[in-house]
Amino acid sequence: MFSSGPTECRANANPRSDAESRIVGAGEMAQLVRGHDWNPTPLGPIETWPQELVDAVNLTLSSSVPTRTLWGREMILIFNDGYRRFLGKRYSQTLGQPAREVYRESWRVEGPILEKAFASGVSGIYEKLCVPVETDDGMKDFYLDYACTPVFRGGQVAGLFGTLRDATAEVMAVRTLREKESRAESALLKSEKLAAVGRLASSIAHEINNPLESVMNLIYLARRSDGEGAKRYLDLADEEIRRVSIIANQTLRFHKQSSTPQAVGAGDLFSTVMSIYEGQLRNTHVTVEKRFRAPEPVMCFQGDVRQVLNNLVSNALEAMPLGGRLLIRSRTGRNWKTGERGLILTIADNGGGIPREVQRYIFDAFFTTKGTAGNGLGLWVCQEIVERHRGTLRVRSSQREERHGTTFTLWLPFQPPAQAHAA
Repeated sequence: MFSSGPTECRANANPRSDAESRIVGAGEMAQLVRGHDWNPTPLGPIETWPQELVDAVNLTLSSSVPTRTLWGREMILIFNDGYRRFLGKRYSQTLGQPAREVYRESWRVEGPILEKAFASGVSGIYEKLCVPVETDDGMKDFYLDYACTPVFRGGQVAGLFGTLRDATAEVMAVRTLREKESRAESALLKSEKLAAVGRLASSIAHEINNPLESVMNLIYLARRSDGEGAKRYLDLADEEIRRVSIIANQTLRFHKQSSTPQAVGAGDLFSTVMSIYEGQLRNTHVTVEKRFRAPEPVMCFQGDVRQVLNNLVSNALEAMPLGGRLLIRSRTGRNWKTGERGLILTIADNGGGIPREVQRYIFDAFFTTKGTAGNGLGLWVCQEIVERHRGTLRVRSSQREERHGTTFTLWLPFQPPAQAHAA
């Protein structure tokens, strides 16, 4: 029998040999792609595939990272060995299936991205994209670095080529680190609050001890006096006891704090703090100058703001061990960045000043110039409190011989901060 010509030869051609010649690679997915029955799919048999599709598939199968190709309007899925883990045990069943079916659980995330790339012809890169994936152990959230590149044929988008990188471990590690940092920060805040309570208790004990000693001496003298002399001693003792009572009442205001911001004036905030240091001010020969020019109250967590002022006043007094001048001032002003109105509180001393190279670090946790006497948390906590109030805390300092000292400026918005309050 004579051959009937090229048509007969083509009819007798082996489809598998065409697939093996067109699709390269030795991996499992390369074998599955070559052996897959593509006739029922929109792609048809491999020997009829356009060269653009063959090139995209070969690039996918030879890629060393998880890679896939989605072809046609139905976005028929073809992928490499590295991509199998994102499909679980069902990976062999998803080969040649439409993307909407394969990714039905995650289509709300992936669908808009794929459809946008197909419609616009513009590549896209998405980092740490949270995608629910059906794994052997059920649905899990993966965080993927996701690239999507259109493949053109005849000037039109015919498919999408893309690589994936699993960034889940990286995201979880960062999340765990942030949780640990948050817990550590909370512990530091509590530690500094305990330290602040200790310093406050020490100052209060010192302030109370002096009048109590006077009371004991006056009572002793009263017992040995008659008439007007005894009465005069008892009146003086009564004044000292009243002073103790004032200190105790002022101290309670540090402790009692509402869970919501309360209105308070600058004078009230400062008076509570300054009452704690009356004795120290006398003994160290520090004069206090007060200039209160802000009649409008500020909405704040009063205990927290008093803690800030207490820390700043304490630092100022430590800077003037041999005496000096302490200026406390209030006025209204605006945040120069936002234009928002607020209360400006100033604490200034004429002590030795802070070295320029040190100033940039004073708000850092654990940074201290006091050696073992300091824990380096005071100003850091002050900054945290101020930031929770949406305020600012700034410092200026000079060590020049003709003009030395340090000025802290605290700005608090008149509008209340968020209702949440750190314990």
